[in-house]
Order: sequence, then structure tokens, then C-alpha cells
Amino acid sequence: MNKLLIKNCLLPESDEPQDILCIDGAIAEIGYHIQKSATSIIDAQMKYAAPGLLDIHVHGAGGIDFLHMDTASYQTAARTLASVGTTGFLATVLIDPRNPKVLSGLAELCDQSVKGARLLGIHAEGPFINTAKKGGFPLECIHPADIELFSDLIRFSQNRISMMTLAPEVIDQALLDSLRVHRIIPAVGHTDVSYKEMKSYLEHGLNHLTHVFNAMNGIHHREPGPILAAWEDPCSTIQIISDGVHLSPTIVKMLFHLWGPDRCILITDGLNSQGLPDGEYEYIGKSYVTENGLAKYHDGTLIGTTFGMLDMVAHFKSFTNCSLSQAINAASLNPAKLLGLHTKGVLAPGYDADIILFDSHFDLHYTIIQGNVVHYGS
Repeated sequence: MNKLLIKNCLLPESDEPQDILCIDGAIAEIGYHIQKSATSIIDAQMKYAAPGLLDIHVHGAGGIDFLHMDTASYQTAARTLASVGTTGFLATVLIDPRNPKVLSGLAELCDQSVKGARLLGIHAEGPFINTAKKGGFPLECIHPADIELFSDLIRFSQNRISMMTLAPEVIDQALLDSLRVHRIIPAVGHTDVSYKEMKSYLEHGLNHLTHVFNAMNGIHHREPGPILAAWEDPCSTIQIISDGVHLSPTIVKMLFHLWGPDRCILITDGLNSQGLPDGEYEYIGKSYVTENGLAKYHDGTLIGTTFGMLDMVAHFKSFTNCSLSQAINAASLNPAKLLGLHTKGVLAPGYDADIILFDSHFDLHYTIIQGNVVHYGS
């Protein structure tokens, strides 16, 4: 029996130090001065404890592109993600429709155990998007709605696709029905839909927005656009890149106050350079540079970040003046709810012992997954 006892930690909603006892990968008890034996003990020394962070939109880490990840490189990426506070993630991939078989290797990794962040499923960004809003998408990764291609993606991914970003105006009813059958979250993104069009798609359950504001129409006083259409749906949720560049701090603050704390989900949109120093890297065969947390092609096209999830939490709290608990929930509980992960995103008995310990400056000190320390040191 594996027992981990975390002593003297602060929970986001409390100023009094508490202890957390984890047994065999789950949280068993939270309270004051727990006096029980343990296999290992961590003295948190008044650092904050929070649920492990979940990144539902990340393309790579530690020099690894998820689309071409094998067992060894999965370990590298998993350790890197754990070092920035991520304990679970959806591997986000751009798929060349001519080669859907590449999903097979990624699907097989979903069942593998690693000492790092866990692969929870696949987020297929495309290929059914609008070329008018392709952003950094290569044209070869864009394809018209095609139920046969969709079936190939499902087959080669071994039904591991949890989310698919798509432009609703380019798909048909057959594809939408297939998404429902396979319980895939349809995420609206890289789309040119209007306010009126979005209202109709919301009626069909397309109520999650990929990297909101980016690669979609914005807000205009005569054409509210898809963002405000989604805001009017109380069930809608949005992905927020809170780096201060993909979205200005003022826009992040506006989104928080419009959607409220329960409907905002933080993402990194991180690339294979996440966790690595600034420099020049390659993604989907194209060179890009990173500087101060941002990733851009040489023509200036913004394509992602190198900020980690805990960085995004810190920025979100700063930009919105929300509580620490609300900022943490936007990166843990809220994505867990979206994905239907009922044992993640909360520090409470019975939940997974996925925990991060960090200080008041948001420097990460421990990442714990299933009751095991997988990262130590700020």
C-alpha cells in the first residue's frame, strides 16, 4: 500500500495549514494534523496545494511533437508537462488527411503508464475547418467534410478522439451525428460563422469555443459574431489563452466577467518548444521562433506559446483579479467537467491524488500524480 502524507499545505480557499493523506493513488483524507503513518511525507512549508492542471489544447512539449510521439518521447513530453504543473492532457494534433494512420501510435500510448502527465485522449484540431480562418494551419491539413475520412480517423485513433475542433459551416448533419455517436466534443474554431449562424449551431450542441477570439470573427457593434452568440447560451464554455498576447489582459478580464468562473477553461496551445529555452524550432515541417513565451512563424504569424499551465493560471488571476480558487478551477475542475472526468479537478477524499504544490509567486515545487512525486523543484 502506497501512502503519501503532505503536511502543512494551504488550500486555495483557506488560510489555515492542512494535511492531505493519499493512499494508492487517491486522496483519502484532508484535515488538520493528520497523525497516520505514511510511506513518504512531504512538508509543504505553507505552500499552496491545488488539483493537478489539465491542458485540453497542447501540441507538444520538451521538443516532442505529439503527432509523432512514441513510448520514449512520451516519457520526455510527460515529464516536461509535469514540470509546468500539467498532470493530464489531450494531445492536440493537426492531421494530414492523406495519412490518418499516424493516429494509431498516439492512441496506443493512452494506456501506457509514465512518470509524468497522463495522456487522457486526443484533440483533433481539424481537418474540417474553414480555410478563411486557417491561421497557422498548413493547407494540406484542411479537408472538406467527409464522413469516410472521419470514420478513418475514428478507426486509426481507436476511438480515442475526445475533442475535435471544426468549423460548423463546413460539416454536414451526418458528420455531426457521428460526433455524437462517438461522444466527441465538437469544438468550434477556425471558423467564419456569423452571430446568426452560430445561434443555430448552438441549438445542435456546438457550444464549446476553441481558443476564443483567435481564428474566428470578433465582436462588432453591428455584427456581434459567434463569441457573443455563445455567451448567450448558458451551457457554453470557452478556451482561453491567458498569455496577454493571444488575448489582451483586458479581453481576458471581459471574458471572465461575461462567462463567469465556471465556463472559462485555460489552455496553453503549447508547441513542442514548451518547457525549452527561447530559440528556433520546427513544427509540422515549418520553422518557427520562440521568445518571451510566444511562438511565431518567421512571417510573424502567432502559432502558440511556451508558457506552462501554471503560468496561465498566474496570468489569469492577475488579469481578472479573480480568486486563486477560481483561477485554479479554470485549469482543473472546469476542463475535468467538460471531459467528464469525475475523479479529477478537486482536492477531496475519493478524487485522484493529482496535486501540485506551489508558492505565492506561482513557482512550482512539486507535481504529484496518482500519489507519486513526478516532479520536484522550482
